[in-house]
Amino acid sequence: MAKDKAELVRLPDSELEIMQILWSSQEALSRPEIEEYLAAEGMEWDTSTVNSLLGRLKNRGFLASEKNGKKYYYHALVTEEEYLQVESKKLLSKLFRGKTVNFLAALVEGDQISEEEFSELEEFLRQRKERL
Repeated sequence: MAKDKAELVRLPDSELEIMQILWSSQEALSRPEIEEYLAAEGMEWDTSTVNSLLGRLKNRGFLASEKNGKKYYYHALVTEEEYLQVESKKLLSKLFRGKTVNFLAALVEGDQISEEEFSELEEFLRQRKERL
Protein backbone atom coordinates (compact mmCIF):
# COMPACT_ATOMS: atom_id res chain seq x y z
CA MET A 1 0.00 0.00 0.00
CA ALA A 2 1.36 3.42 -0.93
CA LYS A 3 -0.29 5.32 1.91
CA ASP A 4 -0.62 4.75 5.62
CA LYS A 5 -4.24 3.83 6.37
CA ALA A 6 -4.47 6.79 8.75
CA GLU A 7 -3.73 9.11 5.80
CA LEU A 8 -6.52 7.82 3.57
CA VAL A 9 -9.13 10.47 2.92
CA ARG A 10 -12.72 9.97 1.86
CA LEU A 11 -12.95 10.17 -1.90
CA PRO A 12 -15.55 12.31 -3.63
CA ASP A 13 -18.06 10.23 -5.61
CA SER A 14 -16.46 11.04 -8.97
CA GLU A 15 -13.01 9.92 -7.84
CA LEU A 16 -14.48 6.84 -6.20
CA GLU A 17 -16.09 5.90 -9.53
CA ILE A 18 -12.67 5.89 -11.17
CA MET A 19 -11.11 3.90 -8.33
CA GLN A 20 -13.90 1.31 -8.55
CA ILE A 21 -13.14 0.87 -12.24
CA LEU A 22 -9.45 0.37 -11.49
CA TRP A 23 -10.20 -1.99 -8.60
CA SER A 24 -12.41 -4.13 -10.83
CA SER A 25 -9.76 -4.39 -13.54
CA GLN A 26 -7.09 -7.05 -13.47
CA GLU A 27 -4.66 -4.77 -15.29
CA ALA A 28 -3.69 -1.13 -15.58
CA LEU A 29 -6.04 0.96 -17.72
CA SER A 30 -5.50 3.93 -20.01
CA ARG A 31 -7.63 7.06 -19.77
CA PRO A 32 -9.63 6.09 -22.90
CA GLU A 33 -10.31 2.66 -21.39
CA ILE A 34 -11.49 4.29 -18.17
CA GLU A 35 -13.76 6.55 -20.21
CA GLU A 36 -15.21 3.46 -21.94
CA TYR A 37 -16.06 1.92 -18.56
CA LEU A 38 -17.66 5.20 -17.45
CA ALA A 39 -19.69 5.41 -20.67
CA ALA A 40 -20.89 1.83 -20.17
CA GLU A 41 -22.23 2.98 -16.78
CA GLY A 42 -24.02 5.92 -18.43
CA MET A 43 -21.44 8.52 -17.38
CA GLU A 44 -20.21 10.56 -20.33
CA TRP A 45 -17.43 12.66 -18.81
CA ASP A 46 -15.22 15.07 -20.72
CA THR A 47 -11.64 13.94 -21.23
CA SER A 48 -10.45 16.99 -19.29
CA THR A 49 -12.60 15.95 -16.32
CA VAL A 50 -11.22 12.41 -16.33
CA ASN A 51 -7.66 13.73 -16.64
CA SER A 52 -8.25 16.09 -13.72
CA LEU A 53 -9.67 13.31 -11.53
CA LEU A 54 -6.79 10.97 -12.42
CA GLY A 55 -4.33 13.73 -11.51
CA ARG A 56 -5.99 14.29 -8.14
CA LEU A 57 -6.02 10.58 -7.35
CA LYS A 58 -2.36 10.32 -8.32
CA ASN A 59 -1.43 13.34 -6.15
CA ARG A 60 -3.29 11.82 -3.19
CA GLY A 61 -1.38 8.56 -3.56
CA PHE A 62 -4.35 6.42 -4.60
CA LEU A 63 -2.97 5.49 -7.99
CA ALA A 64 0.16 5.52 -10.12
CA SER A 65 0.71 5.77 -13.84
CA GLU A 66 3.20 4.37 -16.29
CA LYS A 67 3.77 5.57 -19.82
CA ASN A 68 3.66 2.94 -22.54
CA GLY A 69 4.03 4.37 -26.01
CA LYS A 70 1.85 7.46 -26.24
CA LYS A 71 -0.54 6.42 -23.47
CA TYR A 72 -0.42 6.48 -19.71
CA TYR A 73 -1.74 3.44 -17.88
CA TYR A 74 -3.16 3.80 -14.37
CA HIS A 75 -3.26 1.25 -11.55
CA ALA A 76 -4.44 1.46 -7.95
CA LEU A 77 -1.92 1.80 -5.13
CA VAL A 78 -4.60 1.48 -2.46
CA THR A 79 -6.68 -1.68 -2.52
CA GLU A 80 -10.44 -1.60 -2.33
CA GLU A 81 -10.29 -3.59 0.92
CA GLU A 82 -7.93 -1.06 2.51
CA TYR A 83 -10.15 1.84 1.51
CA LEU A 84 -13.34 0.11 2.68
CA GLN A 85 -11.81 -0.74 6.06
CA VAL A 86 -10.88 2.89 6.71
CA GLU A 87 -14.21 4.24 5.46
CA SER A 88 -16.16 1.66 7.46
CA LYS A 89 -14.39 2.63 10.67
CA LYS A 90 -15.08 6.32 10.00
CA LEU A 91 -18.75 5.61 9.26
CA LEU A 92 -19.18 3.50 12.38
CA SER A 93 -17.50 6.11 14.52
CA LYS A 94 -19.39 9.06 13.07
CA LEU A 95 -22.91 7.68 12.78
CA PHE A 96 -23.08 4.70 15.14
CA ARG A 97 -20.85 5.71 18.08
CA GLY A 98 -18.27 3.18 16.98
CA LYS A 99 -20.58 0.23 17.60
CA THR A 100 -21.14 -2.32 14.87
CA VAL A 101 -24.26 -3.58 16.61
CA ASN A 102 -25.84 -0.10 16.26
CA PHE A 103 -25.16 -0.19 12.53
CA LEU A 104 -26.59 -3.69 12.13
CA ALA A 105 -29.63 -2.75 14.22
CA ALA A 106 -30.28 0.20 11.91
CA LEU A 107 -30.14 -2.10 8.88
CA VAL A 108 -32.35 -4.79 10.36
CA GLU A 109 -34.88 -2.54 12.08
CA GLY A 110 -35.10 -0.28 9.04
CA ASP A 111 -35.86 -3.23 6.76
CA GLN A 112 -32.69 -2.46 4.80
CA ILE A 113 -31.51 -6.06 4.82
CA SER A 114 -33.24 -8.95 3.08
CA GLU A 115 -33.74 -12.40 4.58
CA GLU A 116 -31.12 -13.77 2.21
CA GLU A 117 -28.61 -11.08 3.23
CA PHE A 118 -29.42 -11.72 6.89
CA SER A 119 -28.65 -15.42 6.40
CA GLU A 120 -25.41 -14.58 4.61
CA LEU A 121 -24.45 -12.27 7.46
CA GLU A 122 -25.21 -14.96 10.03
CA GLU A 123 -23.02 -17.43 8.15
CA PHE A 124 -20.21 -14.88 7.79
CA LEU A 125 -20.29 -14.09 11.51
CA ARG A 126 -20.37 -17.80 12.42
CA GLN A 127 -17.32 -18.50 10.26
CA ARG A 128 -15.51 -15.44 11.57
CA LYS A 129 -16.20 -16.45 15.17
CA GLU A 130 -14.77 -19.92 14.51
CA ARG A 131 -11.48 -18.35 13.35
CA LEU A 132 -11.09 -16.29 16.54
